[in-house]
Amino acid sequence: FELEGNEGSQFISALLMALPVLKDDSEIRLKSPLIDPSFVDMTIDTMKQFGIRVEKKENSFHIPGQQIYDAPRSLSCENDWGLASLWASAGAACALKGGNVSVTELPGKSLQQYRSVKDVFPLICQDFQDVNIDASEFPNLASFIAALAAAKGGTVRLSGVPQLRHKETNRLKSIGLCLQKFGVSYEETADGLIISGKPGADYPDDMIIDCLGDPWIFMSLALASVAFRKPYILSDENCAAKIYAGFIDDFKALGGRCEIV
Repeated sequence: FELEGNEGSQFISALLMALPVLKDDSEIRLKSPLIDPSFVDMTIDTMKQFGIRVEKKENSFHIPGQQIYDAPRSLSCENDWGLASLWASAGAACALKGGNVSVTELPGKSLQQYRSVKDVFPLICQDFQDVNIDASEFPNLASFIAALAAAKGGTVRLSGVPQLRHKETNRLKSIGLCLQKFGVSYEETADGLIISGKPGADYPDDMIIDCLGDPWIFMSLALASVAFRKPYILSDENCAAKIYAGFIDDFKALGGRCEIV
């Protein structure tokens, strides 16, 4: 099986889990470097706990066939650094106004790549003028950072996230279209997005934004509301529940204001 590594890890992880039960051996070959290897490493590590062998090579994976999954006596799933990083980033965005968010019970020794998100906090705290952000270590935060750019004005160049074109939507294009309603311009690049906003940009009262069914766009625009001048309406209040059933409740508990209309 030949796959592009820059299209994301989900296809590779899915194949890794399915191929061991086939009659013959299999091999996954990468035609381009894997852009988010930590997720594949997590998959292989978890499969190992079920007795499954995968041989990882430089640009490929060899998977012996006729293997049998054998459930471990106990298995503990790590808390999610990805969703935690969203709340921590929202707290950082409010830091100059006295906001503070603490996220606890995250695994310190983990293969999850979002552990490096703290490196972007100093940039999120400040007013955006002309900022370059490599989001390769926290790709799902790209839509939140882009929304902050629309609220704060200035120009933000996001890079390192070409795989977002293969998520629930073409997320690079989708978040750009959503943010256009705030009066900003956007440009897709080979591996990211350029958002150019205007400080204090105006938009119609009761503006409705279609999040296109993408939970990360919905959550990003909900959290970025702290930086916008006036309210707006997000379509589909249940959108976030696809990956985070308690998002709205937690948003309110941390001081977010919203109502179902």
